[in-house]
Amino acid sequence: DNDVLWYELSPRGFRCQRTPLDVSGPLREHREKSHAAWVFTSATLAVGGEFDHIAQRLGLSDPVTLLQPSPFDWARQALCYLPPHLPDPAARGFGTA
Repeated sequence: DNDVLWYELSPRGFRCQRTPLDVSGPLREHREKSHAAWVFTSATLAVGGEFDHIAQRLGLSDPVTLLQPSPFDWARQALCYLPPHLPDPAARGFGTA
């Protein structure tokens, strides 16, 4: 099967979901019928500075791309703190720790 199936729990019940693994064909057909300009933007579309992966997954052939450097100053504006007392992520009770 070419779909991913999952369920989501909520206080009021649950919902079954089904999502196709490959949307390139239907998305390509929809884009071609729309005769509109399409813009995809995200901080995570490029892999290793290239857009080949997302272009293939979305059914884009030879897209015009632009990769901009991040304006975020990671060295000055980010911090990663790992508390020393947390259990191993594979251990029971990690989620409640």
